[in-house]
Amino acid sequence: MVPLDSIKKQKTVKMKFDLTMEDYTILLNALHYYKKVEKRGLFSEYDEKRINELRDKMALQLVWNQ
Repeated sequence: MVPLDSIKKQKTVKMKFDLTMEDYTILLNALHYYKKVEKRGLFSEYDEKRINELRDKMALQLVWNQ
């Protein structure tokens, strides 16, 4: 398994997923609830601001791909 620190140091890689609207809804709901749980260790860096940025990025890509 690759250490998380080495993953962070790698350059950003763009990925494309073929998701249905139902898939998108599941991910959106998961992000919403993930904001509310206590995060420990390395996961604590994924705060509400970062999660909202990801949500907004997903929504923007969904709108522009329609």
